[in-house]
Amino acid sequence: MKNSDNWREYQFRIVLGFIGVVAFGFFVFKDFKNSRFSASKLFISPQTKLNSKIITIDRLSSEAKITLLSGETLNVSNARNLAYRKVDISNFLNAGDVLFKELGNDTIKIFRGDSIYTFVLQKSVIIYAYPK
Repeated sequence: MKNSDNWREYQFRIVLGFIGVVAFGFFVFKDFKNSRFSASKLFISPQTKLNSKIITIDRLSSEAKITLLSGETLNVSNARNLAYRKVDISNFLNAGDVLFKELGNDTIKIFRGDSIYTFVLQKSVIIYAYPK
């Protein structure tokens, strides 16, 4: 009987240790991912001029970190278009999309395939896609 109790206690400690390691790993990974985003907090603003293709995109909740063909790395968030299935711009963008935004303007045009998609910074809008 004593041997069986020792074995169960040993198994309990192993399982508890495993759960602790998994939980620790989760929080370390989450902190690492958050630090990657906070390292480059350069957001698209009305003062940003864009005309470049997205090379890479890394998403975190309602924010996306994009690297453009021009070499710029920007964070994108807080623009919604309710006409699209993916309403948040951070979830809508794909690698290969071309972003266009004029200086002093809050409208972002996304060229994808044969269509042009529109988002407006700091706003929720309903603007349907149209052909190029």
